[in-house]
Amino acid sequence: MRTYNYTLEIDGIELSCAFLYPDTATLFGQWIIGSADGNGAISVPEADWKFWPETGKQMDALAEYSLFSGAVSTALLPRRRCILHAAAFRRGDRAYVIAAKPGVGKSTQIRNLQEYWPGEFSVISGDRPLLAVRDDGSVWVC
Repeated sequence: MRTYNYTLEIDGIELSCAFLYPDTATLFGQWIIGSADGNGAISVPEADWKFWPETGKQMDALAEYSLFSGAVSTALLPRRRCILHAAAFRRGDRAYVIAAKPGVGKSTQIRNLQEYWPGEFSVISGDRPLLAVRDDGSVWVC
């Protein structure tokens, strides 16, 4: 099967990735820094694709983008980083993460905070924030 190979840069880390759908690259657009040869590339594990049709959802670029976050997170773990299916916001100098199942209102909660307390909360990531453990032990949310 043909793949579409790109190099992504996430928090200064370059990852070779192989997509099944060409449109998946547009969803990762801000992180793509070039093409790749596909050798040793990260891709969505076949087992994950087998599960997807059971959810009743279509197998397409958006599905691959959703599933790919887990594959990228696995590749980032040895580098003390991971991607969560969550929403992240900031209040002052602190970051907060709301992790929950899809569709339960994570982003809605952040919008509510912004509405009720204008100027106190800002969105870091509405979906799939990156967590990074720095050398001093602090955890950054990007």
